[in-house]
Amino acid sequence: MAAQLTPGAVLRIYKDDTSGHPILQVVDLKKIQNNSVTATSDRYRLMLSDGHHLCQSMLGTQLNSKVLSHELQQHCIVRLNDFVCNTISGRKIIIILSLDVLNGPVPVIGSPEKLDPTSQTPTPSVSRTDTAATAAATAAAAHQPPYPMAAASNGMNGTSKQHPSTPTSTHTQANSRTPPDRFGSTLTRGGSSAVSRTPSSSTLYPIKALNPFQNRWTIKARVTSKTDLKSWSNAQGRSGKVFSVDLLDSEGGELRGTFFSEAADKFFGILQVDKVYTFSKGTLKPANRQYSTLNNEWDCVFDQHTEIVLVPDEGDIQKMKFSFIPIASLSQQEPNSTVDIIGVVHAYTAVSSIMIKSSQQERLRRTVTLLDQSRSSIELTIWGDKAQSLESSLENHPIFAIKGARVTDYNGRSLSTINSSYIELNPDLPESIQLRAWYDNEGRTESVSSLSAAANKSVAGHSNQRKTLSQIKDENIGAEDKPVWFTTKVTVTYIKHDADRPIWYMACPTEGCNKKVMEQSDGWHCESCQKSYPDAEPRYILSISANDATGTAWFNGFNDVGLSILNKSARELKEYKDMNDMNSYEATFADAVFRTYTFNVRAKLDAYMDDKRVRLNIMNATPIDFVQESRTLIEEINRYSTM
Repeated sequence: MAAQLTPGAVLRIYKDDTSGHPILQVVDLKKIQNNSVTATSDRYRLMLSDGHHLCQSMLGTQLNSKVLSHELQQHCIVRLNDFVCNTISGRKIIIILSLDVLNGPVPVIGSPEKLDPTSQTPTPSVSRTDTAATAAATAAAAHQPPYPMAAASNGMNGTSKQHPSTPTSTHTQANSRTPPDRFGSTLTRGGSSAVSRTPSSSTLYPIKALNPFQNRWTIKARVTSKTDLKSWSNAQGRSGKVFSVDLLDSEGGELRGTFFSEAADKFFGILQVDKVYTFSKGTLKPANRQYSTLNNEWDCVFDQHTEIVLVPDEGDIQKMKFSFIPIASLSQQEPNSTVDIIGVVHAYTAVSSIMIKSSQQERLRRTVTLLDQSRSSIELTIWGDKAQSLESSLENHPIFAIKGARVTDYNGRSLSTINSSYIELNPDLPESIQLRAWYDNEGRTESVSSLSAAANKSVAGHSNQRKTLSQIKDENIGAEDKPVWFTTKVTVTYIKHDADRPIWYMACPTEGCNKKVMEQSDGWHCESCQKSYPDAEPRYILSISANDATGTAWFNGFNDVGLSILNKSARELKEYKDMNDMNSYEATFADAVFRTYTFNVRAKLDAYMDDKRVRLNIMNATPIDFVQESRTLIEEINRYSTM
């Protein structure tokens, strides 16, 4: 039996009474043709009925999935959970932000007719949604667009926090012209301008209800991230400064805000990450996916007339909103898309610098390998100062929660941070607790599939799978121009340590440089940094012979690998040798051999003079967990038995 429609709901909505959750029937549903080149998603128009009257509505783009999945169809019964009402060209239009489908298609209930809007006089209401709807309608009517734009997508999958009967607490502003940099003294709320706003009519808009046809609104949001202040210039000779912030409100709506020139100078020092502010007087425009990673089709440009007021943090806005996807699913993501990922740091490289061709500037970078319960790994490149600041946090395999990482097709699939990316270490989230338990109990030693080496199947014929030492030779792994990644289980049998050739080199002590330095009479000089130092840092450069049941091979290992295998730093071994403590020196190597590891290896053809050979560089060395290794072998045996 179909749910009973709410009598008189359309009439009450036309009188700006948007309280409650009316049950209505969808008597018509049409996709709107949108020829705008900036359109990022389809829009749907609905004709709703309460059994007596009809009203037009627009479906928020975050609800498009309900149409595409055929959950929402013509003649079905719905309950409106969250909506606003705008006046567009003299017509009342409902913008639906959240709804539930109660029944599938049923015959049209009653004989609904269109309500004559000219005979209705909207009555003012003190509820949050009523005032917001009236303000939106007034602003929209002034622009007179042909039809309203749907509410912005907010990544809530059609759900939202509901406050049907509890109005938002009202904080008034003693002087509506108070400059926005006078923080803490007043709290501004309202949808009107500074000139016309009155304390009795001020209210807050949810971010997801904003659209370009509203020019009078105020939102309350937390600054979840903030970019650096950068300079820009264009071909016309114009230049200035710019920075951006990501905003999050209590209903989960997200918005990218950008400040240019005078506004950048005015607000950069004021806005702080994790603080809560009210924002008004901004201009909405289609989101630029090159810079915005948020699930919102609109960005906002704030200018020097924008009003921003610091307000008390009442705890109603979460610190950050994530929409995690499994690492394994990244193989299906389009390059240049942005994703939220949570993973444990399984391995990492040292900080290095790279010259950016477009700007001819050096940038720091670090690569970490992330794992999750999907038993897949992916490489994440962290850029800028963040790459260096994480140094002390990586040793204990922290969990990274990353918002807005960019997917690239480098080495198959990999991730990269961008200016707006946000990384939280060991977040207090259920996903983090589950991931930590999995990694500590089994994930640390499990065989995983690396997405970042998937491209090697097409370019070199090999994937990041386990290989025996005989297979490396028989299959000519690494003999082509492109490098190949694989794993192998081996036992270290010898580490080369000739008396006349140290197993380390003297490196620049500047963190992130690691370049070889030249000894001088008064210390050490780094050509890369163009600096001299009284001391240098020894770093490993190893040649390791390892065996498995099929053969022997030589591998190269660097500082991180040396620390894992020798369990001592290169400086400690250098001190043994300098003090002629050869017993301790030799004992270090004796303790390190005849231990079994899983090596993650990069094989690449190397040419020196006329001699070409494949170099096997160990990227990561992990001691074997024999219990887990036994399980892996049993799985392999069972797999062969079913073939």
